[in-house]
Amino acid sequence: MYPSPYLPPGVQQYYSAPVDPLRHAKRASLLMFIIGPLILLGGTCMLSVPAIIRMAPPGAETDQMLQTIHEETHGHIELFSEGGAVAIVLGLGIVILGFFVRRGGSRSCTIGAAVMGLLAAWFLLNLLGCVVMGNIAGVFLSLILVGLFSATVIWLIQAIRASATIHLAQQQYAAQYWQYQQTMQAYANGGYGYGAAPSPPPAPPAQEPPQDPNGN
Repeated sequence: MYPSPYLPPGVQQYYSAPVDPLRHAKRASLLMFIIGPLILLGGTCMLSVPAIIRMAPPGAETDQMLQTIHEETHGHIELFSEGGAVAIVLGLGIVILGFFVRRGGSRSCTIGAAVMGLLAAWFLLNLLGCVVMGNIAGVFLSLILVGLFSATVIWLIQAIRASATIHLAQQQYAAQYWQYQQTMQAYANGGYGYGAAPSPPPAPPAQEPPQDPNGN
């Protein structure tokens, strides 16, 4: 006995939506696609600081800006160029790594979690330094960056845990595809599962008409 496909009045049947095993990897890669360009933009601005200083017109405001920069860098203005180059390379690396993370591979997610975790720790130290120095703007910026990096690390860890499920689903899909190919091949060779068509029975031998004993 099979259950009836009809439901009594007043009874509703609910179907749960399939869960995407790549959802954590996709969310982490989305944040990486946001963080990477932001770091690229910051690196470009840092890289252009020496050129802006050289192009600035002489005056009291320019001298005050130069004095402030010298105090912050302890006389090493080239740190802006070096830091900008490092930030550009880092931003490009995060964007490129985001494409591999989106696929849900365990290795790419592990590398991404390590990189983003180190950056989160660095910006956390920067946050503490801004709090000590009383830099309100730096505190808010560091809080935002620490939150973004921490959320990315959490989602990458969840993607690493889900990578085993993704690998198992890929194996099941491959097995089902192989079984489908075998079934189609069997249908093609066996007349759609009913076996080969039987050969027709041989025709009976022709019989001669009886002869008349009178010779007629």
